[in-house]
Order: sequence, then structure tokens, then C-alpha cells
Amino acid sequence: MKKIYGLFLILTLGIFALGILINRANALLYIDFASLIIVVVPALILLLSNFSWKEMGASFSIGFKKGPSEEELEKGLLFFEAAQKYLLYSGFIGLMIGLIVLIGALGENSEGVASGFSLSLVTVLYALILVLVVVFPFKHGIKKRLIEAGLS
Repeated sequence: MKKIYGLFLILTLGIFALGILINRANALLYIDFASLIIVVVPALILLLSNFSWKEMGASFSIGFKKGPSEEELEKGLLFFEAAQKYLLYSGFIGLMIGLIVLIGALGENSEGVASGFSLSLVTVLYALILVLVVVFPFKHGIKKRLIEAGLS
């Protein structure tokens, strides 16, 4: 993984923000604390059921470490594969929660419908963004290093 990952991360998120601004959308519509909790907290808890804090930190540092061992690379790859699945499934569970809120509010008020629909979409959006800008770069960086080392 290149040391300028941070720059690529900022550029990628900037392009998403530019798309929002070009469409003259209210950027605050994309900020939802409940959606973030629904996506990140369950994924983190599930990751902690298999990996320690130290192992998770080591998985992120592997992308920048010179000459990691085969075992370190394999553990890092396993971590990011698990993180990808947990984040995506948490996002889709958030989608289901939001749709249930939406359906429950159909007969009552339009505010509940809008809230449920927003929760549905934003949780999936957060999951997809986290997988795209965090998990995929590290996962593929580790796979590339395994191939370069002739270990995969």
C-alpha cells in the first residue's frame, strides 16, 4: 500500500462531496448519527469477537510496514475480509430497520416515513463508503503484497 493513501482517501471523499454539491443537495442529509452507529458498532463488536484491539491495529499497519511476515499478511487479510462482511451486513440490517420504521409510519405521519427512508438509505451508504475507502484499499494492498512475495 502506498504511503500516500491518506491523499487518495481525501480525493475520493472529495469527489463524493463534489457530486453532492453539484446536485445542490443539502449535505446535512448525509449525516446521520443513528445510521453510523447501526453500521459501525455491530461490525466493531463482531470484529472484537475474533480479533483483539492490537490485532486490528496491526492489520491496518501491515499496509505500511516493510517486510511483514506471511502470518501477519494472512491475519491482516482475514481481518479485512471479516470487516468487509460485517460492515456490509450491518448496512443491510440498517436498511431493513429503516424500511420497518418507514412501513410502520405509513399510516401515521410523513415525518416517520421520511425518517425511516433516510435511515434505510444512509446506513447502506455508510457501509458502502467504509468498505470502499477503508476495507478495499487495505485488503487489496495486503493481497498484492502476498502475491509479490510469492505467498499466494
